[in-house]
Amino acid sequence: MRPRRVTIADIARRANVSTSAVSYALNDLPGVGSRTRDRILAVADSLGWRPSSAARTLHTARTNTIGLLMLTVERPHGEGADFFVEFLSGVQACLADHDVLLTLHSVPNREIANETYKRWWAEHRVDGVIMLNPLRRDPRIPVLEQLGMPAVVVGDLSSRHAISSVHTDNREATALAIGRLVDLGHRRIARLGIGPAYLHTDIRRRAFAATMRRHGLEPDLSVHLEDDEPPDAPILRMLQTPQPPTAVLIEDSMTAVNAVLGLGTAGIDIPGQLSVIGWDDSSRCRLVRPTVTALRRDIEGLGVKTAELLLRSIAGDPITQVTGATTDLVERDSLAPPRS
Repeated sequence: MRPRRVTIADIARRANVSTSAVSYALNDLPGVGSRTRDRILAVADSLGWRPSSAARTLHTARTNTIGLLMLTVERPHGEGADFFVEFLSGVQACLADHDVLLTLHSVPNREIANETYKRWWAEHRVDGVIMLNPLRRDPRIPVLEQLGMPAVVVGDLSSRHAISSVHTDNREATALAIGRLVDLGHRRIARLGIGPAYLHTDIRRRAFAATMRRHGLEPDLSVHLEDDEPPDAPILRMLQTPQPPTAVLIEDSMTAVNAVLGLGTAGIDIPGQLSVIGWDDSSRCRLVRPTVTALRRDIEGLGVKTAELLLRSIAGDPITQVTGATTDLVERDSLAPPRS
């Protein structure tokens, strides 16, 4: 049989006081002397008493729980898996410090995500939510705004929406990668994107075009990976054009690693024939040969800042858009000057 939970009646009997005195002491309310309060707290500690989360919810009108919905169509075990693991680690670290729980739930699409948000808020399941991977026109954001539920979107919403957001320096990171390639002598630089409907992908696409033009270069080699297409396929097509690229910026580290493997099998010399830079450094970039140069940001720190901002929003702080992480470039074997 499971051991019975310790109640305030148990504490009252052991401390030889009334249950109301125990309630006053445990909730730090007036009505009991300091010496009696100390004795009650010592007895509660010796019995291993912990407050009931249900009772605490009634007392504070909060659940001390936040929600995060994952869309199964976004393949958390494929592209973006490394990002999700590191990000979630940061969120959990912050929440643990504040004794707040995380409800992680999977839904098949954004319509069901919206119904879940509505149900969670109506049933007082969560105090707020974190939303990942916003689209350029995301149907979840108007619902969250209408509900008035505290929420933080991981994406650059700027001031277009009445909802808080945390983003990374996608424009500066793009400029960093392109600038380094230009310094090495590259003039035909390609970009391979993933998921053109995503807000961050659109920001990076436009940043790529703007940065290339600032360097006096044509941004004509910018493509998106089609569903179920091997990442080396669109790069091989670009390499067969009259003016092929000598470098490529790829939007995901796993995709970059798979591209390097596929291009190597096809006989492409990396970095002699093509330099490769991936986005979001991971252990895979160090394990493949040649090792892959990558843009690196503190994703775990991004998770911490996201959770902190959500907790502040729950406490009543105003809507805020903040930069949660900056980016640097980790140079490895896949980066070199273009061949003469």
